[in-house]
Amino acid sequence: MRGLKSLVLITLLISSDVVCSQEKPPLEELMRWFPEGSYSEVIHFDRDLFLRSCPKELLRNYAQAARQLFPAGKGILPDSMVDRFESVTTAVKGEARFKNNYIITAGGEIKQVNRKCAIVVEANDRYYGAWMATRSLRVYRFADLETLVKNAMKLGEINVFEERINKHPVYVCRPGGTDGELYAFATPTQEFLVAEDPDVLKAMVQAGMLGGSAIFSGTDLSGLIEVSSDLGYFWKFWTPNALIGMTLNYLYKKDPASPSIKPLEDQLDADVQCIVEDYRWNIDGNRVQRTSVIFGNENRVGEEYRLMKQGKGHYYEALHHTYIYGRDISFRHLLNRINEKRALSTSSSEIVLDGDRIIITRADDQDTLKRILAAYTTFEK
Repeated sequence: MRGLKSLVLITLLISSDVVCSQEKPPLEELMRWFPEGSYSEVIHFDRDLFLRSCPKELLRNYAQAARQLFPAGKGILPDSMVDRFESVTTAVKGEARFKNNYIITAGGEIKQVNRKCAIVVEANDRYYGAWMATRSLRVYRFADLETLVKNAMKLGEINVFEERINKHPVYVCRPGGTDGELYAFATPTQEFLVAEDPDVLKAMVQAGMLGGSAIFSGTDLSGLIEVSSDLGYFWKFWTPNALIGMTLNYLYKKDPASPSIKPLEDQLDADVQCIVEDYRWNIDGNRVQRTSVIFGNENRVGEEYRLMKQGKGHYYEALHHTYIYGRDISFRHLLNRINEKRALSTSSSEIVLDGDRIIITRADDQDTLKRILAAYTTFEK
């Protein structure tokens, strides 16, 4: 849906003891190929930075144990290009879909006609069910993209599509082990854009060629928090409110007097706006995970903070997860030992209340990380 307000709110507090890295492109540059819209998730993995910053004594074990967990591009990129990129940014773009859920009959009876909708709202004496259809838009960055594309063409991993964009070829990818087709475009600046639909790919190219960050153009800047470009080797943003925002826009047009508007507005303002996770290595060679939970209401954030400090609350569960790089990996029978080691370490978990957000910082000493990786390797065997 065009013209919808994007709810993307991204924030990150930078730790002072982080390993210094080479200058990286600003956030606006990373986002330039994503067209305007509402995005529920943005994920970035800087493979080059990870390889440069991971402690040498851990790199081999880490890479072997977590090989299947890193976003290598398998199933997306041509096989010969898998694991050859320097970084990748993936954005999940949402579009709200609506259908009749309940109808009010002539006798005043409410009759259900559809089920399984995420949100049900009332407009013009009808009840509509809303859900979100999503598409993943990906941007891979390479050091020598032209050579890799020529090689993939030679191997028959990609073919030229019948349509062109700005007189440049569009490629059809059929990654090994998958049945579907993906469409790709090689930019002059070494990015390989991948989308599920050629029209979406065209929108990505148009957004990038405009030279701005179209993903931010519809954002309510009053709620946008400035973000440093010095992010870790992996970061993830997601918002639970994208569908609510799109549903409100639908109601504003469909029925401005809808009784469903006020409850949704209250929920949008008071609930979690977004969650940002960041992973990096500090100067001691320990892996640091920073999670920022941003709320729209300071009363709500204060309540959630008090519950977290008591070991309760809706978001407290995040403290009891073990991560390799961002994907949730469960080691339930090891968690007590892992958390005990964290507690004894000088770099243990910390929960801080900062205005409208709760910041959770965790770090694994190298011994704990080795235990986690060794456990994962054992499970894989």
